[in-house]
Amino acid sequence: MRFDGHIFCSQTCRKHCRRDERWQRVGTTLRKLKRQVDPRIWWRYPPFMREAWARRVMLMVWAVLLIQAGIAGAIFIVAQEQRSVATRAANETAVAATRTSAEPAAPPAIQDPHWIDEPHETESGMQAIAAAGDRPAVVLVDGTAKAFIPAGETVELALPRSMRARSWTLQTAELHQQTERWTWSENGRAGLSQISGARGIAITFDGGWRADHADEILQTLRTHDKQATFFLTGQFLKNHPEITRRIVAAGHEVANHTWNHPHLTTFEDNRQHHTREEFDRHRLQWQLLRTEQLFHRITGQSMAPMWRAPYGEINEEIEQWARELGYTHVGWTNRGGRDRSLDTLDWVSDPDHALFVSGTDMADRIVRLASSPDFSGGVVLMHLGGEDRPDPVHRHLGYMIRQLRKNDIPTVTVGQLLLGSDS
Repeated sequence: MRFDGHIFCSQTCRKHCRRDERWQRVGTTLRKLKRQVDPRIWWRYPPFMREAWARRVMLMVWAVLLIQAGIAGAIFIVAQEQRSVATRAANETAVAATRTSAEPAAPPAIQDPHWIDEPHETESGMQAIAAAGDRPAVVLVDGTAKAFIPAGETVELALPRSMRARSWTLQTAELHQQTERWTWSENGRAGLSQISGARGIAITFDGGWRADHADEILQTLRTHDKQATFFLTGQFLKNHPEITRRIVAAGHEVANHTWNHPHLTTFEDNRQHHTREEFDRHRLQWQLLRTEQLFHRITGQSMAPMWRAPYGEINEEIEQWARELGYTHVGWTNRGGRDRSLDTLDWVSDPDHALFVSGTDMADRIVRLASSPDFSGGVVLMHLGGEDRPDPVHRHLGYMIRQLRKNDIPTVTVGQLLLGSDS
């Protein structure tokens, strides 16, 4: 055997020779391929050879396109066939049901509350449609009232999946049916800012996301043995769970202020209260229900069925969406003009601002207005936090309570105002 002149070589030498031969063959192949694909050489080929290669490439492209078109056509034909089969089956089922039914079903009785669409789970959460009979009805979810249905009307309810509702109850609502800490009233109305005929003044506090003044406010209320109504957002609950528990432990009333304090109307843009395009029924109800769920998780209790729209931006459509969940909107008392409003404007921190009023002057104004018969049953607006300002209003909360008590005007919660309590 002969390996390139190496006749009497060792095994190692023969292996090296074979390896060198393989690499020589690889190099030769690569050089041939380079000559074929190198554009400098490609254009040296005669025109008829270049055209032949171009035709081959085009044939390959058309072949791929035809194969893809055939696959797409086959998929479309199969889908059409499946759809036609399903349609025929549905029609046959409907015909069979029509033939087997002896008499048409009697219409459901409407004297008592009934479900039009029973509670069921969907992709977005739990939904149901309920109708009241000759008397008003109330929907209870896990024992908490979620919707008040006037006589002869229907309501559609939607709860997010995170609420994890276990029981739904539809029952007749009496004129004053006690539900936890709240009393339903058929004569109640939405959008309250002043309760006519009620005696007393309700001091309310909005908690958006800050709680700078919460400790002082709670201490002042505890010192004077008074309860107030707090409208809290979900962001406030998330950021200040301990303060929330303290508010509940002190016996104060807690209501809803949406989840993240959004603008609901276009008032900021055009001074008109038109519902913003990005808001609809489900998004507003999601804001309220998510906040209520977090409050229940933190405190183990339910919120009072009241809410306050952020920035006071409200209209009839938004009120109706919240009313479907059983929420009554509570604003603040304004009898026309800044000097006849129970808004303390404590959120204005710039002394040069046109709306700025010192805490001393504002406290005197609130006492003066609240002492007027025109403001009986009024609602005062304050905040749990805000920018630092000279002479803050919350420092005069004790003075306001003492002066109102001196004038024989009780300070109560909104719920007590609605019930006509003077405690």
